[in-house]
Amino acid sequence: MRRERRPRPDDEMDLMEHLDELRVRLFRIIVYVAVAGIIAWFFLYEPVLNALMTPLQKALKEHGIQGELVIKSITEAFFLKLKVSALLALALASPLILLELWGFIAPGLLPQERRPFKFVFPMAVALFIMGAGLSYAILPAALDWFLSYQPEGVMMLPSLSEYMLFVVKMCGAFGLGFELPVVLMFAGKIGLVNSVMMKRFWRQAVVIIMLAAAILTPSNDPFSMMMMAAPMAILYLGSIFLVKWVEPKVTVTPYGLEPDDEESAPEEEPPHPKPFDVDEED
Repeated sequence: MRRERRPRPDDEMDLMEHLDELRVRLFRIIVYVAVAGIIAWFFLYEPVLNALMTPLQKALKEHGIQGELVIKSITEAFFLKLKVSALLALALASPLILLELWGFIAPGLLPQERRPFKFVFPMAVALFIMGAGLSYAILPAALDWFLSYQPEGVMMLPSLSEYMLFVVKMCGAFGLGFELPVVLMFAGKIGLVNSVMMKRFWRQAVVIIMLAAAILTPSNDPFSMMMMAAPMAILYLGSIFLVKWVEPKVTVTPYGLEPDDEESAPEEEPPHPKPFDVDEED
């Protein structure tokens, strides 16, 4: 029998209705970001700025280096606060933004297509937070390594904007690096990789991870690179089980590989009727 596909809930919506829903959801996202921006501008900027400046100030004191973070232009302080507040606003509003995006695309998916997204979205957010948190935790060690090359008798006057950009790049690079399981799950779902391949070539994968860590780490110091590469290698090994869970299942038969999943199985054609039946006489 030919398997009929369920009609999707949005089949009856025309293009204008889709555009209208998209407009409403984009307006909500703008409101979320604006409210989060106000909160970040008036309440979060100073605590976050102090928390990010503290590692460098402590490192300067521990190394006995005379130095202070400076602002080099009249407009630098304003634009720095604007950029930091914008990043904080996006971080605060990101759960609501993801909910709006999910509300827009979910009606067009079948139940079996929605199931992986419900697991992947929270995992992606958690992995990014873990990566950014690890980056902030190792920031003092990275600063110690750089300050160890500071010549004696030389005062350091780093720009506050440049230092903040360096910290943001570090956190962003670690957060993106920790998204490796999500990327591998997606590649496994569409058939680009599989668990057997990942087990067989794990040594080559570790080398590629080391190269990626060297490229992604903005500080380029060996300590930060190793602190990024080691968790990514562990995440790669853990991703083997996740890929095995989401990859298309196949069965070896005398006719080749046949999919086990009903969604990927080929549709059966109804048997062709005989042109006529002949009754046999005894």
